[in-house]
Amino acid sequence: GAGLMVAGAALSQVPFEPGAALVAVCLALAVFFVGVSLAAPGMLGPVLKVLRPGLVRLFGGPGRLAASFAERNAPRNGVAIGTVVVGTGLVIGVGSMVASINAAIASWMDTTVVGDLYVTTPVSFPPDFAERAEAVPGVDVASGVGIRLVRFRSAEQPSGRSIAVVLADPDRFDPESGFGSLQYIPGHGDAASGHAALERGDAVLVSNTMLDRHGFDVGDTIALRTSRGFEEFPVAGVIVDFTGGGESVLASIERMPDFGGGTPDLFILTVEPGEDPAVVRERLLAEFPELYLDATLNVDYRRNVLRITDQAFATTRVLLVIAVIVAVLGVANTLGMNLVSRGHEIAVLRTIGLTRGGLRRLVVAEGIVVTVIGAALGAAFGLLLARIVTTGAGAVTGFRLEPVVPTYLAVLALVASPLVGLAASLLPARRAAQVAPARALADWSQHA
Repeated sequence: GAGLMVAGAALSQVPFEPGAALVAVCLALAVFFVGVSLAAPGMLGPVLKVLRPGLVRLFGGPGRLAASFAERNAPRNGVAIGTVVVGTGLVIGVGSMVASINAAIASWMDTTVVGDLYVTTPVSFPPDFAERAEAVPGVDVASGVGIRLVRFRSAEQPSGRSIAVVLADPDRFDPESGFGSLQYIPGHGDAASGHAALERGDAVLVSNTMLDRHGFDVGDTIALRTSRGFEEFPVAGVIVDFTGGGESVLASIERMPDFGGGTPDLFILTVEPGEDPAVVRERLLAEFPELYLDATLNVDYRRNVLRITDQAFATTRVLLVIAVIVAVLGVANTLGMNLVSRGHEIAVLRTIGLTRGGLRRLVVAEGIVVTVIGAALGAAFGLLLARIVTTGAGAVTGFRLEPVVPTYLAVLALVASPLVGLAASLLPARRAAQVAPARALADWSQHA
């Protein structure tokens, strides 16, 4: 059992290829679960020596009995501990994945999606919108952004595939005077060369997802469909970008006529120092009543993006709740079986003075022992799983993610484990307390 626990922990640290990472998570969990179930008889004795004084202080005599019962039913309790380990490990591992994605999006927005106001319209922007917007009192810079769905070709996609081409003003990313910056993948371009390429207009920057999924890197060319047919564009850098699900290319807005023409779909505005963006927003809306502008403040825009991201993980959170419920049911089922096998002992204890309340405390104490041990092992293993789960999420989403270790989840699991144990033991404790000692002895004598 101890060997399997070590093997499961080792599997969680092996640098698997991203595509195999999620399979490795399942395998590591399964191996660790079996290891915990087998190692429980050897673990419970030493652990209970530490926990017994606390159980006695909290529950009195029933706490001492609970420690003894838990140790004598170690094989069965080991399975229950394993279910808690799996539930806790999944909560922490998947929590790390969610935290990593949220951190990556927040970091991207902090550097790339900057500005004070984001302006869109249900109609088309006039060609002179930027000049007129900058004439509004309080507006400093109005920078247009166009997003076009464009086909690209590669060796793996000879017939072409659609991606998002983001057309932006190169001055916005000027390393010295721009109000935004791009996150370059280390070793795949830099701010100076990327800005120069965008200014020339003869090259593009590709997202890291285009590198990971299709192999486009600095020095390569990418064939994009323009108004003149497919054209080759040199790749000048690889950047972090979440536009279009990560499959995107950044080009100069001067190339907009090559990608269908028209006007920008979005304008990013900065306000002059000391100006209130909310006040400037009202002035802007008053200046362009015919455009029915939707001008969103930076703080509201960020909140909306993060809210949408959070909603995307609603199903994931439901699955984690289900994992916790399964762990609770596993513990409750184990406690119920323990009580059935101890019917004679419990009847004798009741006969010599153990009250119904004392019996309830005994069952609750044993449930808490099982969940606390399982939560401690699960928290430790979940922290080990964080890296491999995040790697697997990167393979599924196409984004490069850095693991964010959710230490608060581990602490929460340890703090909440007694409550989980209490919830799991309520029904078995209630049923045990309702059985009369005489009936329990009669049942035991009949089966004996």
